Amino acid sequence: MSAPRLRVQLGPIPLYLIDLPLLLTAYFAMQVPKIRRLPLGGAVVVILAAAFVSEVSAGVRMGTLSEPLYLIGRTFLAGSLFFSARRIVNSERAFQAVVKAALLGAIITSILMITTSLPQTRGLVLDHVFSQPYLEPASEGVTSKYGDTYQGVAARGRSLVGVSILSAAFLNTIWPLLFLMRRQQSLGRAWRLLLILAAVLIPIAVVMSYSRGAILGLLLIIIMVLFFNTRRVRQPLVLGIGVALLIFYWVGWDSDYFFFERIEGSMQSALEDPYNNISVTERLFAYHEPFQHLIDHPEFLFVGQGFARSRVSGHTLTAGMDAATHAAFAASYYGYGLFAALTYVVLLLRALWTTVRHIYQPENEFASSYSRALFAGMMGFLSWFLLGHAAVSQPRGAMLLFLVFGLVAAQPGLSVLPKAVKRAQERRP
Repeated sequence: MSAPRLRVQLGPIPLYLIDLPLLLTAYFAMQVPKIRRLPLGGAVVVILAAAFVSEVSAGVRMGTLSEPLYLIGRTFLAGSLFFSARRIVNSERAFQAVVKAALLGAIITSILMITTSLPQTRGLVLDHVFSQPYLEPASEGVTSKYGDTYQGVAARGRSLVGVSILSAAFLNTIWPLLFLMRRQQSLGRAWRLLLILAAVLIPIAVVMSYSRGAILGLLLIIIMVLFFNTRRVRQPLVLGIGVALLIFYWVGWDSDYFFFERIEGSMQSALEDPYNNISVTERLFAYHEPFQHLIDHPEFLFVGQGFARSRVSGHTLTAGMDAATHAAFAASYYGYGLFAALTYVVLLLRALWTTVRHIYQPENEFASSYSRALFAGMMGFLSWFLLGHAAVSQPRGAMLLFLVFGLVAAQPGLSVLPKAVKRAQERRP
């Protein structure tokens, strides 16, 4: 939630430090007993199998397996979050431990989004944070772009998670779940203050991404929380949105501190001439171009050309390079094949349906509150999945994707009465 690209360079191999806690999480998750068979697992296995076959076959054609195998390893680590989360989050206490870490990461990401957007603070964070190659692998390009192109004016915020769209997707997804911390009666004053801070900073940071999809996701979250969530979730969200609106109004919507003209310009261009607007066509055509491509390339029914090819030069694997790929569906088609792309869509639909089914659980108040907050978070996640590709093309995007689906798959275990959970834990050797 704060720095998934933190890394050290071991010769030509970048070692991402987040991979170590992923390995440890997977190991310790195996020690947690399963309460019952949980959903979505089959679809995740299909996707990971398609990723393995596609990357290896592409590596054979490119004449190198080092980059494909490296990317497969990181993709499998991301996929392990699904299996880890659905085992670890088996009680309210376990969830509270997870969400506290997410709260700290979300605050860091929000602060960086806001300070890189504002011209008054951008230089400070560029010099002390984004100029560090171990924190920001593309430090040279980032500091040059933000220092020259946006000198003295507002810009789209970014964080150590990545560009504005990806950072906002992380924040949107986790935001409603954070407020379930208020259920904990023994929550300390420091945590409560951090929760209030996050309630205010996250919506401001998402708006400062100046991404139409991210802001749409934020609006969907607000609607879902207002209509379907409990008072514990609703109150801090309303507080955060109210404070954010007051700040924007007080400073002035047309102030140089903000970049709302980008939203206005892109919306106007999209409405006036959508089919000549690259931003629009990249998303619209992403849902029918793959089927046209499949007619001439039937091998893409089951196998794609992977994503490691972007890290290797001197090959002819260029499928999708000149096509619309700004959607998880299109990106996964060219990367892993049509069957995997459709599996991603089925996985999303099943996750939404599973969550809706668990919203009304009068016998377990926490499980019901959890499902309501998770459904709201998935609304913020939905726009990113439908209008962006990082969920499948970037390991850190895949981490968020599989973490969300893992939290979804944990719902049947949470709906089990606490006594059943306790008995299962007592039977553990």
